[in-house]
Amino acid sequence: MAGVKGRTGNPGANNPNKKNDTSFKVEGKEARSQKPICFRPTLTLETEIEAQVKAMGITKTKWLEQAAIAYLKHNET
Repeated sequence: MAGVKGRTGNPGANNPNKKNDTSFKVEGKEARSQKPICFRPTLTLETEIEAQVKAMGITKTKWLEQAAIAYLKHNET
């Protein structure tokens, strides 16, 4: 910043005078959950899953969520 004429101060510091009316902070928002783990089934398993999804009339994400919940409940100790 020293090489630019008319500029002084710390280049990393925010200048509160430059904030406009459209700047705002959203507070009290719930944290986002973790992204789902990448799951890549074999082609035969994928066709079986797609057939089940189509038969149930739900999305693949919802089906995988239900399968994960069922798996966790089944393997509880």
